[in-house]
Amino acid sequence: MLLDVDLPLVTVYIPTHNRVGLVGRAINSVIEQTYSNIEIIVVDDGSTDDTLEFLNSLSVKHSNLMVLHHSKAKGACAARNLAIEKASGFFVTGLDDDDEFLPHRIEEFVANYDADYSFLFATSIQVNGRLQAKRIEMNSEISWSDIKNKNHVGNQIFIERSRLTADLRFYEKMPAWQDYDLWFRLIKEYGVALRVNNHSYKLDIASASNRISTSSNAYLGFCMFIERHKTDLSIEQIKNQEVNDLYNRKVRLSFIETIKAVSSVYTAKRLLLLGLLLNCPKCYGLLIVTSDKISRLLRVIIA
Repeated sequence: MLLDVDLPLVTVYIPTHNRVGLVGRAINSVIEQTYSNIEIIVVDDGSTDDTLEFLNSLSVKHSNLMVLHHSKAKGACAARNLAIEKASGFFVTGLDDDDEFLPHRIEEFVANYDADYSFLFATSIQVNGRLQAKRIEMNSEISWSDIKNKNHVGNQIFIERSRLTADLRFYEKMPAWQDYDLWFRLIKEYGVALRVNNHSYKLDIASASNRISTSSNAYLGFCMFIERHKTDLSIEQIKNQEVNDLYNRKVRLSFIETIKAVSSVYTAKRLLLLGLLLNCPKCYGLLIVTSDKISRLLRVIIA
């Protein structure tokens, strides 16, 4: 990749752990970007396979690839924070080691950047084996009130590096909900975030299911999130988050438990989706596809 120093430098950080069979694909998707001025920082978080040797061999071939290493695993958040600390880019963005960028992602982020927004993020393509699904989202802006109910952002953002101060980075003690925790704090600090609806991120759903190893970790992450942000959340918003946790962990509820958990239109819809997902996954998939088509139709009508 030839570097164009007239363009702002973008740092892409990739934490990895024992993913020697996948991380090369992720790195290659950054190398193949249509945008040229990119720094890639990969942090090997205490891998015990051949990941570090593989990364070092790639760094010899690509001058814009920096490899950092934790001798013992500290977790993805610590790896991301280390990369952010070492980053030289005006902008930074992240990529998980089992996911991929589409070639236009960075170029379109730079083209759409507006400093009035706290950060940019994009729609994704969810990949499960040979199956791929795109989601069309109607809201392009995510406000402070929006982010209090749900993680509308996803798992990656595009932001000015200077905004990720020492106090505004990933909270390393959280076993889950770490991304949401940081997006929540960034929107509180800097204001509305902007969605770029370009489906420029391939999210590997099959691998993603293994990122949080146990339901107990996921629940602990939820509890820590509520404890950290309870002064900013209303009772209704906390109830919404409780249902989000049930949905994320795919908790099977009885009919009575479901009725008791309904506290708003939002929780009713979320619990309905959870029930369909657990009891009739084909119906759930059909509903998601149908909602995509309806969203596309509405977008055409509105335009």
